Amino acid sequence: MIDFIQGEFKKIILKCCAKYNKDVALILGIDEEGTNAYTIIEYLYDYEENQMKGFKWDEAQHLTILQVLGVKIDILNYSGLAEPFIQKSILRFSEQLGIHYSKISMICFPTQRPKLKRKQNETDEDEYVYDREGNVVYVDDVDIYLYDGRTQEHCIYKETISFSDLFNEQDLIPTE
Repeated sequence: MIDFIQGEFKKIILKCCAKYNKDVALILGIDEEGTNAYTIIEYLYDYEENQMKGFKWDEAQHLTILQVLGVKIDILNYSGLAEPFIQKSILRFSEQLGIHYSKISMICFPTQRPKLKRKQNETDEDEYVYDREGNVVYVDDVDIYLYDGRTQEHCIYKETISFSDLFNEQDLIPTE
C-alpha cells in the first residue's frame, strides 16, 4: 500500500509541476489553522554553475488540492487519501525536529535520474541503461527537501528526505 501511495504521489507532483513552462517546485505545508497548504514556486537555477540561486517568492501561487491533482472533480478520491498522509508526515517531521508544524515545509523539486539496471545479486554493480544511440536513459523523479519556514525571510534547509521517509507504515494508522 505504501509503495502505491509513494508512486502515485510522485506522479502527482511531476504532473503538477509540468503544467508550468518554468522551473517550479511544489511546497507542501500546514497553515496556522492546521489545514494543508500547497504552493507552487518558481526557482532560479544556474545551469552553468549547477547551483540553486533562490526562489521567486513574490510570484508564489497558492493551490488547492484539486489544483495540485489537476482535476476539477476528484473521482478517485486522491485528495481524501493524500491530504491526511501529507499532514501526518509534516506533523511527524515537526515533532522530530522540534519545529512548529506551521513552519515546516517540504519542497518537492522535479528532477531526472539515470535509469539503472536492477542488480542480479549483491556483488553486482549498478549499471546504466542506454538507448540505441548509446545515450544514458533518464527517468523523471522528485527530490524532497525539508525546510524550517516558507517565506523569503525564513526558509532554512534542514534535511533531504526520501519517499520512504515521507510516507511510512505509521501513517496508515488512523488518528482519532
